[in-house]
Amino acid sequence: MTRVGTHALTASSRTNLWGRLSQHRGSVGGANPGGGNHRGTVFRRHVGSAIITRDCRTGSDTWGQGSDAPRAVRDQEGELERAVSAHIRSMPLLWLPVEDRHDRAAIERDLIALLSNADRTPIDPASPAWLGHHADADAIRRSGLWNVHRVDRRASGEGIGLFRSLVNDL
Repeated sequence: MTRVGTHALTASSRTNLWGRLSQHRGSVGGANPGGGNHRGTVFRRHVGSAIITRDCRTGSDTWGQGSDAPRAVRDQEGELERAVSAHIRSMPLLWLPVEDRHDRAAIERDLIALLSNADRTPIDPASPAWLGHHADADAIRRSGLWNVHRVDRRASGEGIGLFRSLVNDL
């Protein structure tokens, strides 16, 4: 299934889209190819927790603990970080350039609300093999999305209208 996200929603944020996607994807080369940092992105933390549950992994009790970890802990988590990177990299990516941060926020809110299966008849149910069925977060399991916020809301229409307009302009 899907993850709906954006970046730089505050005026002071210096994050750009490709930097944020790079954090989710993990490293490609360098000293730790395929690795990543689940403490820097909740998306990676959720995917890793689901892998732990699905695969009945032991020795992963440091996963998701704290905002930083000593080198020895990060080394211990390396195999799982690489599995998370591989899983996220296998997901197709669709992006839409949206310059205004308020418009990005409205589109994100409405797309999550529109795509969520939480407590409603699914339009597009998650496949039985979807990793998210093993997620710790109930919102992920119920919604069929790798999102936890706004999955129980209804679309306002504002973001959908903006999205439609931007897509039509492509």
